[in-house]
Amino acid sequence: MTEHTELLHRRLVIACLAALGASAAGAQTPEASPTSAPPATRPPIELSQNDVFFISRWFRGTPSQTWSALCGFAIHGNYLSHDVPRPEWELNIQELMAGSTRVVAISAGAFEVVSKDPKGPRQPRAAISALTFTIEGAAEPVTARIVGQPGSDNTVKGIVETAPAQKLFDAFNDGLPITISLGYQDGTTEILKVRNIKDRGHVSGLKGYLQHCTDLLHPLPPGAGSVYKINSPLELMTQDPFATHE
Repeated sequence: MTEHTELLHRRLVIACLAALGASAAGAQTPEASPTSAPPATRPPIELSQNDVFFISRWFRGTPSQTWSALCGFAIHGNYLSHDVPRPEWELNIQELMAGSTRVVAISAGAFEVVSKDPKGPRQPRAAISALTFTIEGAAEPVTARIVGQPGSDNTVKGIVETAPAQKLFDAFNDGLPITISLGYQDGTTEILKVRNIKDRGHVSGLKGYLQHCTDLLHPLPPGAGSVYKINSPLELMTQDPFATHE
């Protein structure tokens, strides 16, 4: 793990601890200006199954055991498009340890690609101020609580309560349709629709990749080296994804 990615991981854990100890009044969710005209209704945006990835972080816990420090899903919305300009969305939903407590954290941002240069910078759009996930067939949406201030690229961080977060992870794992509702600080809204490829990896006798990762979840010791993994679900279901972690 590079110094930069380790610092990001530490900051995320610190943000989780701060959010767990804060009152609801401490969450800062900017409101749209009362003089703003209501945004026009936009049709839902269908994302590809190829936009969904499984993310994990692994470290050596003992000489004979590798532990996970992070398990979850990343949505790289519209990254495969070649249109210019084009919107892109980046969302991470990840379970990790904040001390001895399991927490589920999110990070989310929206961007505009304005150059054909693949190394060119993306333009940050307005920061997200409201984020909910609606699982097909579920009675209640899963709501993320935004905490703190947006980053320099307008990416925000948040917390999802454990019980609804588990339902969201199950929905990704089972390939259920998920509707993501985004509200922005400028008063605009968007709806994304996405579904993962159902995990069928356990038919070979292995645990599903999500369960395997969360069963091994441990706090990442300060200064410990680790390896960050981002895999397509198809990759995880066509080979043993855990052998390389040992």
